Amino acid sequence: MRVLSCHIENYGNISDTDFDFHPGITEFLEENGYGKTTLASFIKAMFYGLPISRKGSKFNDRRHFYPFHGGKFGGNLIFISGECEYRIERFFDSSSGAKDSLKVYCNGNLMEESGVEPGKSIFGLDAESFERTVFLTSGEIEISATGDLSAKLGSFVDDTDENHNFDTAVSVLDKARKELKAARGKNDLITRQRETINRLRSEINRLNGISEALGALYGQREALYGEVKRLSKLEKDEGERKILLQKWETYDTYRDTQARETERMNQIARKYPGGFRHTEEELSEIENQIADARVLEMRIRELREKEPSMRQQELIHKFRNHGSSGQERERLAECVRQYQRKTEEQEAQAARIARNASERNASGAFLVKLFLVIGLFLAVGGCLFLDALSGGILVGIGIFIFAIGIFLYLRIRLASSLGMRKEELRLQKEAEDLRSEIRERLAAYEYCSQMGILYDYAAFVKDYEEYEAFCRERKEQERLLLEDERRLGKVMKATEQFFRAYGLGAGADKSAFLAQLRSDSAQYNHILKNVAYLEKAAFDYREKNNLPKRPEKSVSDMDFRPEELEEKRSALAALDRETADLERELESFEEKQKQLVSAEETLENYLEKYEIYTASIELLKLSEQNLRDRYVRPVKEQFLKYADVLEKTLGEKITMDKDFRIFYERGGENRTEKHLSAGQRSICQLCFRLALMEQMFEDEKPFLIMDDPFTGLDALHMRKAAKLLKELAKGRQVIYFSCHESRRLSDI
Repeated sequence: MRVLSCHIENYGNISDTDFDFHPGITEFLEENGYGKTTLASFIKAMFYGLPISRKGSKFNDRRHFYPFHGGKFGGNLIFISGECEYRIERFFDSSSGAKDSLKVYCNGNLMEESGVEPGKSIFGLDAESFERTVFLTSGEIEISATGDLSAKLGSFVDDTDENHNFDTAVSVLDKARKELKAARGKNDLITRQRETINRLRSEINRLNGISEALGALYGQREALYGEVKRLSKLEKDEGERKILLQKWETYDTYRDTQARETERMNQIARKYPGGFRHTEEELSEIENQIADARVLEMRIRELREKEPSMRQQELIHKFRNHGSSGQERERLAECVRQYQRKTEEQEAQAARIARNASERNASGAFLVKLFLVIGLFLAVGGCLFLDALSGGILVGIGIFIFAIGIFLYLRIRLASSLGMRKEELRLQKEAEDLRSEIRERLAAYEYCSQMGILYDYAAFVKDYEEYEAFCRERKEQERLLLEDERRLGKVMKATEQFFRAYGLGAGADKSAFLAQLRSDSAQYNHILKNVAYLEKAAFDYREKNNLPKRPEKSVSDMDFRPEELEEKRSALAALDRETADLERELESFEEKQKQLVSAEETLENYLEKYEIYTASIELLKLSEQNLRDRYVRPVKEQFLKYADVLEKTLGEKITMDKDFRIFYERGGENRTEKHLSAGQRSICQLCFRLALMEQMFEDEKPFLIMDDPFTGLDALHMRKAAKLLKELAKGRQVIYFSCHESRRLSDI
């Protein structure tokens, strides 16, 4: 069996590439990422397909090797098996296996019955068995046989299926046999069944004795029942007497409570010989009046203790002590008004004088200017004439006319100043007289500042208004004081009359007395109603319960003893329970007999099964030995053929047991292959798989795919492993993938 070639259209990072495989060892030595694992996965996928990729499923080969750049996902593989040349053409969908395409040709002819796993129909191996024989990787190594491997070894060796092997069958039979009859102890079905039979026989004998004893129990019950009946009648009679006494005790309780409440009511009444003379509303009114009196007393005390402020005392000193009258204030106000009026007239007169002077100046200004201009012109002109006489005359005339103009100007100015001065002096004198009078009157009230009389007068008016407001406030306080004193007297008179009615003196604590009076009054009225209720309740209770005469005996004088009746009833109940239990047990008599017959039959069945299980185990052991001699021994012997080579490679003594478990000897002790390194285990795995293949494939040897299985070996062990592989691979095809020069086979 040999792989000839393959063509990868698209698979992982490989696209449109052909590969040829030679007899013997075909080695691929490339760096990581080249596609060695991809090529190995492609070969396996051609035979067994790819797992489907569902949403949420784990990351598998179909997802891993699907080409990102698109295109057809797959290719073809050509191999020889027996006398036939096969060609597998297979292309995959990105996720669904139903959309994959598969064609298998045998010697150029399309095979119709190849199935979705051509490897299984051609080799007789499923995907898992293929990986455990001809597909060797650097992953975790497990040395065992799968289901299909076991089928090819005779449907016997199966370490991975615990429900269908010899040990499981023997274990099940032995467990079932021990459940029937244990080697030691009594915890088994046969022993327990014999104990059940003995117990049933004892129970039947006991029930026969119970049937004889029931007759005597029936006689005892009849006598005891008569005694209980007699005592029950006595209990009923004396119970009625007891109930009657209890009713009289209840009636007495009503009367005793009524008497106690009446006494309490009398004690309260003795505190008030004149009785309670006021209603609840009147008491509330007195309380309100006492509260009002406290408020009035507080207000009166505050009004009496209230003193004028410093400012108010200052105003009293200025106005009340100096005897300010209305006429004086009116005269002062009139003087201020006249002064203001004179001041206004003075200002108006000054304006008129200025206006008249301006008008006079305006009318004479033209004439003055004319004389001045003509005089100046003639004087200047006379100076310019060449004739001295004529020029002198003109100059003299000009000077004369200019002098007339100056005279007219001075006359106008003098007339205006004299008139203004006369009027102004008159107004100033009148205003000064008024100012003096105002200052004199204000000074009498201590208003004399540097700010002027008008400022002092304004301060005087403001302070007097404040003084008048204070006087009005004092009058209002006096009015309120008189009114509060009058109201307080009225309230005190009313409360004194109220408390005198109860004999309370003037120095007593009226609030405390009033609170006690209210409490006693409420309690008295409550007790009064309660006494009336108790009297009516006692009468109604006696009428309702028909209590015409009190019984002579008390409860303690009764002749009946309840404990005697209770003892008789308890004894009767115990006897009834015993009788009922015995009767119920007798009801099971026939059932016990049936159970005994059934238990004896079950014991016979158990004994028969025990003999069958024992014989079956012996037959299985004989069959297992025969099967192992036929199928297991060849694999073991074939593996041990490589033991000498393994010992030279690993430096350990290698052995294998009947279950394909590998052991090595170190320090005189056998240890499992789990203690070997990963590289050493990979060599053991290779030899085990070669032994399996030689036993399984008798007609031809299959090819072997190795994806860098020796990554755990050092250089020394790698050289030994390479020589071992070359020696063991004679006559079979080996496709070897590696990524490092240290694991190259061709140079070793």
